[in-house]
Amino acid sequence: MKLWTTPLLVSVLLTLMPSLVMAKPKMATPTQAVLDINSLMAEQQQWAGLSTKTITVGDINWTYSEGGNPSKPTIMLVHGFSGDRNHWNMLAAKLTKNYHVIIPDLPAHGTTVVPESYDYQVAELTTSLRRFAEAMNITHNLHVVGHSLGGAVSLLYASMYFMDIQSLTLISTAGLYKTTKSPYSKDPSLAIQQLQVQQKGDLKRVFNMVMTSPPFVPGAILDLEEQRMIDALPKLSKMTQRLLETAKLYSSDEFYLGLRAIEAPTLIVWGDSDPLFDLPAVAELQQELKNEQPPVILRNVGHLPMFEADQKVADALLGFLQGAGGKPNPFGK
Repeated sequence: MKLWTTPLLVSVLLTLMPSLVMAKPKMATPTQAVLDINSLMAEQQQWAGLSTKTITVGDINWTYSEGGNPSKPTIMLVHGFSGDRNHWNMLAAKLTKNYHVIIPDLPAHGTTVVPESYDYQVAELTTSLRRFAEAMNITHNLHVVGHSLGGAVSLLYASMYFMDIQSLTLISTAGLYKTTKSPYSKDPSLAIQQLQVQQKGDLKRVFNMVMTSPPFVPGAILDLEEQRMIDALPKLSKMTQRLLETAKLYSSDEFYLGLRAIEAPTLIVWGDSDPLFDLPAVAELQQELKNEQPPVILRNVGHLPMFEADQKVADALLGFLQGAGGKPNPFGK
């Protein structure tokens, strides 16, 4: 089976850090704002029961968050394009009491470091994630949750290593959909133009585009996050170019082959107002997956359900894990 990717992975998920969502409205100098961001992020991780760790696997230096009891079932949360592990803090806070939670920064994201020669395509990201899981000794009976680009990586991971996956949850997942009506799904160049943060004012515009109800973010902190994303453009541009190049080699039919190879119970979570991947994508996923559960469609939610409706996402995920997602993998080793 050919490994597939998607032409839209460059457009998925220009999101703000959870620390920005939680920030208090106050005036601050840039230096103070930086300290506020770092402090809030550390506080959020602690509140979520997470700690920051690192591991070197081959030529990749991974940074990841870990929380919960390692003797409990493991959930690996996979973030989207231009995101990082801290985007899952609010959801992780609802998981660490009952599960062992692992959240890596994907290559070229957060503080995970890869060599200059790294090949930024979905297949390579998936293989790297597998090597990470092996080094962490979490390959067997693993629950995988992915959002947007992270959903595409998680989907391919679950199809390639189906004997090890206990359950799969896809949140607003990127893919080669045939029936989508979203102009951003059909035209990668339009997505790049509309969703990249290149200059002052772009981040607020993107928030309004991808979320139905963007959170309040203090101006000083918004400016710093915006500058961080602008500074990250060279790194992400290399990934964007490679994703677009490899996307031309694949079709929806190959995307469907990956879906059909998944044996694990699969939960689909989607916002009904997602501007990037609209609701017809859900029907396509349902049609091709073998063991899909009733999808959870969130009203008045855009592309970022874990920010816009974190409690509803947590309730859906926990219910799924305690039900179909908690059953033994019939193909398990």
